[in-house]
Amino acid sequence: MVRETNQIETTFVELEMRKTREIQERSMDRETKALQDMSDMHIEEKRIIFETYLPDSLMKELYEELAIKEKEDMELYKKELAAQKEIKLKEMEEQERILNAELAA
Repeated sequence: MVRETNQIETTFVELEMRKTREIQERSMDRETKALQDMSDMHIEEKRIIFETYLPDSLMKELYEELAIKEKEDMELYKKELAAQKEIKLKEMEEQERILNAELAA
């Protein structure tokens, strides 16, 4: 009876940790997507403003350079977020392994 209870508890903890890890991953993905969407909207709004109020070709070139720089910055930030996500998920997996080892003992 005790052995069955321990097995059920171990299974429950494993499933709970797996779900927590999946939720964390989805949350981080949603955050990255939201930031990308906001950045895209911001770039589009600036493009419209520059084209409407600053039709000078020099300003358009300046805007294009600025837009390219912002996109590069966003890509770097997305890579940083992906690295953070990977680290967080590995930490969670390690915690799960430690807990499983403790429960199995």
